[in-house]
Amino acid sequence: MIKLAKIAPGLVVLLILVTVFWAPAIFEHKTIIHGDFPGHGYPLMDVHARSLRDLGELLWEDKTYGGHPLFAEGQGGFAHPVNMLFAWVIAPLFGVVTAENLFHWFCMIFGGAGILLICRQLGLGPWAACFGAVAGVFSLYNLNQQQNETVSAAAAWVSWCIWAIGGWLNRPNLRSAALLGLMLALEFFCGYPEALDGALLYGLAMLAVRAFDPEARANWGRGGRVLIGAGAAGAVIALGLSAVQLLPEVELAMHSHRNGGIPITIHLPLTAFIRGFLFAHWSDAGAGYFPIVGSILICMLATVTLIVRTTNAVKAHIAGTLLLVILGWGRQLAYSALFMIIICCPSSVFIASSSFT
Repeated sequence: MIKLAKIAPGLVVLLILVTVFWAPAIFEHKTIIHGDFPGHGYPLMDVHARSLRDLGELLWEDKTYGGHPLFAEGQGGFAHPVNMLFAWVIAPLFGVVTAENLFHWFCMIFGGAGILLICRQLGLGPWAACFGAVAGVFSLYNLNQQQNETVSAAAAWVSWCIWAIGGWLNRPNLRSAALLGLMLALEFFCGYPEALDGALLYGLAMLAVRAFDPEARANWGRGGRVLIGAGAAGAVIALGLSAVQLLPEVELAMHSHRNGGIPITIHLPLTAFIRGFLFAHWSDAGAGYFPIVGSILICMLATVTLIVRTTNAVKAHIAGTLLLVILGWGRQLAYSALFMIIICCPSSVFIASSSFT
């Protein structure tokens, strides 16, 4: 159960800061023209708004690519209830541009609320949680992604997925399983599968580290069978809800012009990834898509967790973060020993992370 009183201070601060950030777009009839907003976000919101007035357009749009099943493009997020609300209600009332701007305003607040819940779940005080949420929401990487409707939505729901995974690990039961399944399905509906994949890998790292915590194992019941049962129930719920989009895609995806996959178009050198934790070097090819992911202050504070005594739950988040950072380097480490160890034997890095004190 979400207790708003526990996150109220941070939520109020987030609401004020994000509203001030988006004030020109919300109150002065302005909008951003950065990145994918004019060529992706605005047209996507417009198409979604029009297609909801004629649902047949979602199945076959005769004016796109000479005829195309829009619903086969999961990237559109057409089945997500929040996206539908903005396209079906907000866009007709206030216009498509305003709806798109308000959508990003909502994503920043909603994603920050998820970070607040994670921080409180870890036992942080209300103002420490507020600091964490502000640091995450206003990181330059997150701000940069507000130009892309699909990515910004997926990023907002990731924090809620991780919070639900933590709840399942703390108290495995039908309620936590149902919440986990719901959050995973909603993340899937966002239309950016990389975010869902990352959340699941993050959860796997959390599970592996928490397995070394006697208190956590005691809560899992009967040698972990309760945890496994609740996790299976969550998976069934997630798949059942996702079937709304999965089943049509099975039939329609073969008609997509991208049914053979797409190549990776952005290749960053490893040095760009490493520098990105502190500053962006704009001479790197494509570095504009990978700006600063954390200020020097935030990185210093995060590093402190590696040398001070922390709870096992915090170690689990550290392991998840390290796993995704290393995997995110991708081809840069594809043939390195460290990368192969994680791919072939992921438990080893998780076990090693559990020894952090």
